Amino acid sequence: MAKYGVLLVLSSLIPQMMVAETRLESSPFSLRFPATFSHFSPFADVAAKGGAATASPFGSSPTLTGIAWGFQPEAFDYQASLNYDFLTFDSGTDLHLATQTIAFDAGDAGIFRVALIEFQSADGQTRLSPVEYDFELLGTRLDWSKKFGDYGIGAGVGFTHAETLFSTPTLRLSDSEKDNWTFRLGGQRQLGERWLIAAMADYGNGSTDGVQGVAPGLKRSFVEDSEQWVVQTGLAFLITPLAVAHVDYQYGWFGNETEDLQMHRWSAGTDIPLSSWFLLRTGASTDQYGNLGWSGGFAVLPRKGTSINLAYQSGMMPELDREFGKAQMFNLSLSYKW
Repeated sequence: MAKYGVLLVLSSLIPQMMVAETRLESSPFSLRFPATFSHFSPFADVAAKGGAATASPFGSSPTLTGIAWGFQPEAFDYQASLNYDFLTFDSGTDLHLATQTIAFDAGDAGIFRVALIEFQSADGQTRLSPVEYDFELLGTRLDWSKKFGDYGIGAGVGFTHAETLFSTPTLRLSDSEKDNWTFRLGGQRQLGERWLIAAMADYGNGSTDGVQGVAPGLKRSFVEDSEQWVVQTGLAFLITPLAVAHVDYQYGWFGNETEDLQMHRWSAGTDIPLSSWFLLRTGASTDQYGNLGWSGGFAVLPRKGTSINLAYQSGMMPELDREFGKAQMFNLSLSYKW
């Protein structure tokens, strides 16, 4: 009976990771996980500056306006990027994210970009020993951007399919699959020669089908619908045409049929140009709970239209501290225009 009592307690950890309270740790994992990645970027220049890049002249901007802003269609017709992120947590869990994008100039129709996303866990251990964690996600995005003088707009749609498993050596606590759609709209304006201001809104909705293991041989099926709204705005100062300082604010709302989670996040970061071909980067981010993360990195610009970017983040994912502990992230991004 003691054995089954432990299993029952462990199985309750997943569907009821927390009861709705004011603290971040009291929200369920199903809401905190998307909240984490609402301020995550696969691009190293954004990651190295604490996630601050809403008002950006580069395609890595979450506003999407930067796709056309920095594409320079008079000089380039295509742009390809390869991005790899390695996330490691104190619990021993590792996550690997790979993103590939290609953008092309469609003339008067604007700039289009297509992205493929692969995301999976390795050595998935939680702090709730002996609970193990396995995660896999595949996704795609289609984004569009166009510049009108000092103004720019961007829009995009994304789809992901994710599978998540929490288990013990003897029981599958929660085994679920989630399909999620997101829709994004952003705008940007240049003020004078050196200032940029921008804002974006992102809406997502998803449906999760899963099975919870209550005890060996006893399971319960569940279906959960969820929604999310993310609004982000920012101000940028152009130090040079390739070096930018950013200040951002983000509000996120994440909810299902029974509860919700609201997040406020502030971030700031800057490029530090040391030469025409080498930049240092640094940034920091915090939320309404006082969780502080910092980041850094550098960029090598061997030729016009080509960049090699590296980034490191520490403590930028406090939403997952309960299950996995403190996060560290390493990012490599390669971009080439022709």
